[in-house]
Amino acid sequence: MISKAQGKEIMQELDFDDTEASDDKTLGLEIEDMNKTIQASVRDIALTYYDRTCKYKDGIPTIMREIERVGDGDKKVWNITVRELNGKEMKVVKEYTEPLEE
Repeated sequence: MISKAQGKEIMQELDFDDTEASDDKTLGLEIEDMNKTIQASVRDIALTYYDRTCKYKDGIPTIMREIERVGDGDKKVWNITVRELNGKEMKVVKEYTEPLEE
């Protein structure tokens, strides 16, 4: 991915290697120019995933919304926590569970 300022010199260049996840969860980084957002999908440990929406605030990429999915293999559910930036702190706005399908 290369970022240029209207045909001028390269301002930012990021190289990414192709990776494969051992499961069917899509992981990666998506930058959406129209809304000026960055979408990141990350796997932390075995059954913990994060989907984050970031925006630039004062020139710094800042997490605006985060969805944390933690799998409970014994109960066969996903414990899902949604957090949103409120002022300078991430606040929990919703918690729920969904069935964990194998």
